[in-house]
Amino acid sequence: MKYILAIFTIITSTTFLCAAEEPQDLTKLREKYVDAVKRAVTPINETYISALQRLKNRYTRSGDLEAINSVDQEMKSVLGALEEIAVGEQKNKSDTGDDFKQLEGVWEVEGSTATNSRTFEFKSRKTMLFTYVYETSGGGSHSITTEYEADKEEGKFVLEAKNSRSSSSSKQWYEIKTPFNLDSLEITRYSESDTSKSSSTYVLKRKKKERP
Repeated sequence: MKYILAIFTIITSTTFLCAAEEPQDLTKLREKYVDAVKRAVTPINETYISALQRLKNRYTRSGDLEAINSVDQEMKSVLGALEEIAVGEQKNKSDTGDDFKQLEGVWEVEGSTATNSRTFEFKSRKTMLFTYVYETSGGGSHSITTEYEADKEEGKFVLEAKNSRSSSSSKQWYEIKTPFNLDSLEITRYSESDTSKSSSTYVLKRKKKERP
């Protein structure tokens, strides 16, 4: 029984971590598989716990303290494993998402500095402000801010700059695949013109609020 619980723990703990880096069809297929395993294992666990409780009651009536202790240890082992599974599932769900509201706040590209940074501020009503700060030749810094609007498509959010929606010669947009990882968010920038195409992927970390 312990081996079954261990295998199930591994399955459930990796499901959402892999989801952001693989085809959506594979993610959905694995989720169905994990749900099926959970439905199969849950009644087995419940039956085993009930049987252990009946066995403990029998040993209690006979006064066999050593046997009671052994049954208690087994029950604690099984219940502890079940609790770990529940906690792991909840953690995975809290670390991933597909709701734009979960992104609200300021995010920075890893490795950003005061004179060279890219920040993404996700706001309500599915808008995003992208600010690029770069160092000038004179040693100072300059910043450019562009506003984007988000649309939900199959398996991703597509963010387009408001002033580029009507342009046909060139286009620039960002995409965020769903479900996304809130611990390490990936956003990809696409640029397309009549003569070229390019893309760059950034890993974002949520910016901590500065203390007053």
